[in-house]
Amino acid sequence: MIISHRHKFIFLHCRKVAGSTITTLLNRHMGPEDLQTGAWPDTIEAGGRYNRRAIQIALRAPLPLIKSSIWRSIKKVKPQFEPWTVNRLVQSYLRDVGLPGGAHPKASVVRDFDDLAWRNYFKFCFVRNPWDHAVSDYFWRCSVRGCSHVTFKEFLKRMDNPEQPDIEGIVPPMRSNWEIYTIDDKIAVDFVGKFENLGADLWKVGQHLGIKLDLNSVPRSKGGIRKTRKSLSEIYDYEAVELVRSIYENEIAEFRYEPNWIVT
Repeated sequence: MIISHRHKFIFLHCRKVAGSTITTLLNRHMGPEDLQTGAWPDTIEAGGRYNRRAIQIALRAPLPLIKSSIWRSIKKVKPQFEPWTVNRLVQSYLRDVGLPGGAHPKASVVRDFDDLAWRNYFKFCFVRNPWDHAVSDYFWRCSVRGCSHVTFKEFLKRMDNPEQPDIEGIVPPMRSNWEIYTIDDKIAVDFVGKFENLGADLWKVGQHLGIKLDLNSVPRSKGGIRKTRKSLSEIYDYEAVELVRSIYENEIAEFRYEPNWIVT
């Protein structure tokens, strides 16, 4: 999530919708007091920078942590804090000041955190076809949790039924991104872009803000996580299709998404 006071926008970072890539692109236009709450490792790796506010947050860390981070930076010959450290520190800071959710806070939380910006800034996010999103989310959660033994359908069943045991913690805190860009089940942002039209929709955002947002100018973050050559039609059976329909019912109703490999 980014609150930009320089360009007067709020980017709400939906999970597994190229949010880290978009954040990396937006970082190039950050002002000294703008707030970036996540995707720091991807940002720095792609040549982004820490702004003054991020450095000030990092400097609030205990001295041993600062020394450790600076030493790692020196070894890499990079005059910057180690990005995973900054990511952790920023999220800790946000919890302290009343903005929980790290990189993915809910719209209502962001509104309460900075009501003036919420009322006056251009707010935008991106969404993704739920059947594609679920597969991307599954492989990402498997990679970070180390639980490839959990099948995709089992993942969906756990998502659909909170009473199902989830020992590995593969189910994300929010089943879908709906609450990230809605308040009281109503869309609360000014523009909703589509992952399926990412480059063109980012260009529209850039035109509105008066900044250049060229998707081709940054590397695609986490692009190699989905480790399968299977198409969606090979991954899904009827039961899995209907589980996604249940889990993402709000998004499907609002944006009229369908499993686009099925011809009706």
